[in-house]
Amino acid sequence: MKNLVAIVLLSLGLAGCALFAPFRAGPITTEINHAALAAREISAYRAQHGLAAVEVDWSLMRAAEEQARAVAAMDGLSHDAAGRFDRRMSRHGVNGAAAENLGAGAASPERAIERWRASPSHDENLRMPEARRIGFVKAYAPETRYKNFWVLVLAD
Repeated sequence: MKNLVAIVLLSLGLAGCALFAPFRAGPITTEINHAALAAREISAYRAQHGLAAVEVDWSLMRAAEEQARAVAAMDGLSHDAAGRFDRRMSRHGVNGAAAENLGAGAASPERAIERWRASPSHDENLRMPEARRIGFVKAYAPETRYKNFWVLVLAD
């Protein structure tokens, strides 16, 4: 009987460890080749609202890539995945107005942007009056639930 109780307790202990073990996303790759397309699409959308165009900025691309890897690694979305937003922006040399949109699951950059346009808070970021620069990165993590993770960072 003691052996049975010990086995049950050991099993429960190991099960508890599994619940708190960090998620393993497997391999994560990032793609930056959609940034110019995103800048064109977002600029066209902003023009419809009388707002200035945006252009790709490499500091923001690095910030977006850092965040894209972090959300893919956690297989979920959190603006704090790679650290607090204001601190991340500061690390990447952004000290003025900035915003971030996250998305998961969209198969294309156009679909990610379309989803953001349909969401009031994300749309507000797309139409941020101060925005002049963007970083736009996709992280691909094939072993995760969403597979595709999109990060858009906008700044003045």
